[in-house]
Amino acid sequence: MEGVERLPGPGGFAARAAAALALRPAAYQTVAADEGAGFQAGLVVGLAAAGAAASEATLAPAALAWQAAASMAHWFVWIPTALWTARLLGGSAPSGAVARALAFAKAPGLVAGLAVVPVVGGLLHAVTLPWMLATGVVAVRATFGFGPWRAALVALPGLVLYWAVLALLF
Repeated sequence: MEGVERLPGPGGFAARAAAALALRPAAYQTVAADEGAGFQAGLVVGLAAAGAAASEATLAPAALAWQAAASMAHWFVWIPTALWTARLLGGSAPSGAVARALAFAKAPGLVAGLAVVPVVGGLLHAVTLPWMLATGVVAVRATFGFGPWRAALVALPGLVLYWAVLALLF
């Protein structure tokens, strides 16, 4: 992507994840444009799944595995849902770029595991899904170039499906 603002520093995993958590559009533009960021994107998805499972530490081990699997499956559902919805709204972007950007939009899951910490845990648990919606909107805006409302219309269906699956499972 031409004209993409580069993040300061080496652009390593921690810097990208922190910038994604901070809702910095440059983070999403950078990973969308970086075809070599697939491993980092997968790492975010995997660690977010672990965080989602850890946030439900009171569940039985099988339920924890389902929680992690649902979190990972969400990313696989979010990608085609976003591509299809964006296409309906007149947008297009390479599927790999969308996959990488939406992977980093799952970054709030990295801190979800801290939901077991007394006092702040409940607050963290409560803000993780809305925070993921916000990161999804920023990722879609950065990838498709949509305004905030169109980006929300693209990001929301994939999250609603995820929330529905969680509600059915837990």
